[in-house]
Amino acid sequence: MASIPLTIHYLGTQRFALWMTINSLMTMLTFADLGLGNGLMTAISESHGKDDMQMARRYISSAFYMLVSMSVLALLILAGTYNHIPWAGFLGVHSVAAIREAAPAATIFFVCFACNLPIAIVRCIQAGYQSGYTTNVWGGVGVLLGFSGVVACAYVKAGVPWLVLSFAVGPMLSALLNGVQLFRSQPELRPIWKEFHWSSLRRLLSVGLGFFIINAALAMAIGSDNFVIAHLLGPDAVTEYSIAMRIFTIVPGIVSMVLMPLWPAYGESAARGDMTWVIRALKRSLIGVGLVTVTAAVAITFSARWIITLWVGNGFHQSLWLLGGMGVWMVVNALAVVVSIFLNGLGRISVQVISAVAVAISTLAMELLGTPRFGLPAMIWSTNVSYLCFVWVPIVLFLPRFVENLRRRDELQRATASEESIFNASAIAADHA
Repeated sequence: MASIPLTIHYLGTQRFALWMTINSLMTMLTFADLGLGNGLMTAISESHGKDDMQMARRYISSAFYMLVSMSVLALLILAGTYNHIPWAGFLGVHSVAAIREAAPAATIFFVCFACNLPIAIVRCIQAGYQSGYTTNVWGGVGVLLGFSGVVACAYVKAGVPWLVLSFAVGPMLSALLNGVQLFRSQPELRPIWKEFHWSSLRRLLSVGLGFFIINAALAMAIGSDNFVIAHLLGPDAVTEYSIAMRIFTIVPGIVSMVLMPLWPAYGESAARGDMTWVIRALKRSLIGVGLVTVTAAVAITFSARWIITLWVGNGFHQSLWLLGGMGVWMVVNALAVVVSIFLNGLGRISVQVISAVAVAISTLAMELLGTPRFGLPAMIWSTNVSYLCFVWVPIVLFLPRFVENLRRRDELQRATASEESIFNASAIAADHA
């Protein structure tokens, strides 16, 4: 957020919109690893729950070398298609300066993204072993490095390609150093070619397929906002929308970072048979996140115009319909993340796949139909309506029943264990007699 007032005035709305659109590519490409990252996180948490280091090592090595292959392939495809892609039209910019910078800026982004694919495995490993706090620390270092680069670019009024490079290299360098530190302290986790197994890779891909579909669908529904706006309303509208949306993404970002360690914790607890803790953690998360996000949404919605004026000046006048829609999105999205992490940890992916695909189709349809007529508010309210219909209606209908079944299964397991304990004690007593 702090980088926006540094750059918006010297870049102008067209070049700034170009930068924001390229940044949104990160959200759109969360599915590019074919779900291997999320599949690896789930598999490691299961291996950790079973204390099976050999299994974890095979998963890590198989995922790493697959991601390296995908990274090389992506770079080769980019090199072969670079001169055939109309980058300016694809990114929706029209000014001479923005058109000139579109191709190199997008290329730099895709190169950095491809190089980061295998490096991102470190985050998945640490999350699987419930040491995500280390990832967060190194992530903070990466953000500071990236922001320092943006400050330097703003000082010399560098173009969008340099901004993209500065913003991308910092986090990538931080993640690389995090990996060096991880594999030096835990050499048994280092990816080794001889530990690559097709069976382990197939297992990861089968688990990750659901995550791939979910991430791809949500990328279409949410990550494509700036692309849709650029083509329907123009780059100026991208700038107006992006500035407002940045304010409303702070709280959900913090919530996701805080809750992400629960994903492997749910999986490990389920592997150990402790469903009581799982249910209790879910209820506490829903209550806590609900209170925080509702309070924050109301406060930010009614103070957003004042915040934006202090932040970037008074050249933007977002409507209350737009800001209110973003406030509603903040709540429904954050609470959906709570439930999603719970279901991910227990391996319940299929229902999320169906919901995500329905959200993507309905959101894009409503955006394309409503935005030309109702303007920017139609973008965020399309997302809200889709979430309420295809995410929260299923959650309200099925989640209580699912949790009740978990509770009953836990009670049955405890009762069975108690009976076995009594039987064993009686048998021992009889032997002694």
